[in-house]
Amino acid sequence: GEIHRQRGEWDDAARMYEDCLDFLREKHEGRDHADVASALSTIGLVHDQRGDACLALRYLQDAALMRRRMAGEDGDRLDVSATLVYIGTILYRKGVLSVAMDLFTEALQIRRAALGDDHRDVAFVLYNVALVHQQRGCYEEAVEAYSETLRIEKLVLGDRHRDVSMTLFKLGEVNKAAGKLDEALMCFEESLVIERAFSSPSSPDDGSSAPMATDADAGQRGERQQRQQRGQQSPSAGGGPDHAAMARALNEIGNIHLARGDVVPMVRALNEASRLYRAAGLSPTNVVVSGALYALEFSCPEAAPAA
Repeated sequence: GEIHRQRGEWDDAARMYEDCLDFLREKHEGRDHADVASALSTIGLVHDQRGDACLALRYLQDAALMRRRMAGEDGDRLDVSATLVYIGTILYRKGVLSVAMDLFTEALQIRRAALGDDHRDVAFVLYNVALVHQQRGCYEEAVEAYSETLRIEKLVLGDRHRDVSMTLFKLGEVNKAAGKLDEALMCFEESLVIERAFSSPSSPDDGSSAPMATDADAGQRGERQQRQQRGQQSPSAGGGPDHAAMARALNEIGNIHLARGDVVPMVRALNEASRLYRAAGLSPTNVVVSGALYALEFSCPEAAPAA
């Protein structure tokens, strides 16, 4: 089943895992067991990867209920947390933000109680909380959650890690949406510095491809996937340069200069973003300009020809 899953052969993977689930249920005589819950989570992961979110939710919810029953009030609930985060992520993608927030909040409480406030897994849930706030347009709450995520990530991972870069980018987005252009520019520029560091031959391994030091449960594997895909990082970037991530940061920097009427840095940033999109195998039309360039004729007349 795992081999089929890694190959993207979803039907075969689901069939093998279903057989495994039947075997485990028979072995444990229908009782709640960690292996059964893990199999349910894994099947949910497969269905999510094949694009069937509704079926994925059914299996993941069964896994969460079983784990709640096994953990009780005082037991180890970290497995419950992992499943809640995965369910919340699927609901977030479907736009069910209120339920997703409830699940992320419960998962955050579990992890803080078990791991403390300065653990990477706590930062990951905080990031998801911030995403929901951002999607709702609650920018002050989003800034607070992203900032706490950033604090933990820098403490645990150092200042030059790709997770730090992704969080900085999202923090920049929120500050920009809230009209705080100075803060946004600082975030985008710091994110760009980190991404550029990985384009040098001597760039350090950021650890993004290393397995987590936990079991192979689907909820935790799902989180590893989400760490690669959240924010703006390309999953294929690994420890090398992520041209698309640099292009996105430069695009945002260019738009902030556009809003200020700073023509020369705007043109430089947008041109470099276009070049990097090409280097990433993408179209330079991925460059998005906020507002109309022709408006520079009024805000900055000398910029009209460049616009």
